Amino acid sequence: MEQYELDQFGKSHDLMSNFWNSCFDDLMSTAIRRDKEKTYSKDKFQEVIVDPYLRRVRSENSRYYSGQKQSSGQQGVVWRHWESLRRLLTSERGAWAHRVPLEVKWKLSRRRRVL
Repeated sequence: MEQYELDQFGKSHDLMSNFWNSCFDDLMSTAIRRDKEKTYSKDKFQEVIVDPYLRRVRSENSRYYSGQKQSSGQQGVVWRHWESLRRLLTSERGAWAHRVPLEVKWKLSRRRRVL
């Protein structure tokens, strides 16, 4: 009986074992290939999409901050110009000066004391 089982089922067991081993090998090689393709796809996406986007963001931020700095500088120049114009017009001899001078009770000397 054992000899009969070996003759009948031994060969089919070997065939099934070989079939499942080849299936497992194919599964492993497919998984390795899929991982390689996934890594390649991720690297390509990084190279084609993400890196140009980040470069564009950096250049756009640089341009924006440069414009902000330039605008701030111009605003400072305009502010100083208006301040000097206001001082010119409201000084003692300016067009909008107070003609009735305020009474000066104390006046500090501009002379520096040297010890």
